[in-house]
Amino acid sequence: MGKVKIHKFKNLSNYQICGGIIHLKWEVSDALCIILISSKFLQFFTKTTEIKLLTNRPQKYSLIALGLFSISKKTIWSNPVKLNSDKKKFKKISSGKISIDNLKNKKISPIIRNSFPKKIKLKIKEIRP
Repeated sequence: MGKVKIHKFKNLSNYQICGGIIHLKWEVSDALCIILISSKFLQFFTKTTEIKLLTNRPQKYSLIALGLFSISKKTIWSNPVKLNSDKKKFKKISSGKISIDNLKNKKISPIIRNSFPKKIKLKIKEIRP
């Protein structure tokens, strides 16, 4: 049995949102036992290579691989963003369209690279049976 080596330890989640799920995956060679440590928990694994966890605040995840005569360690930080839920006001324009004020969330905008539209116009059609 050779030295223990952690080849990959990464977060597969596309978005990190408070109250959301974080998906951690790792690849380890020559390990007898793997320990995942966080501020909330301590878990032991032998054959598992991934885990999904619920996140509510920024946390540090440490992966420790134990071999027969060696130890390897890697660390990952998760920084979930808290989304603000605001009530949006609808404005009715004289042409019968409805516009919504700017959708803004200063914390998530840099993550999605300002992909929020400035105005959304909806046209309502009345359907009668």
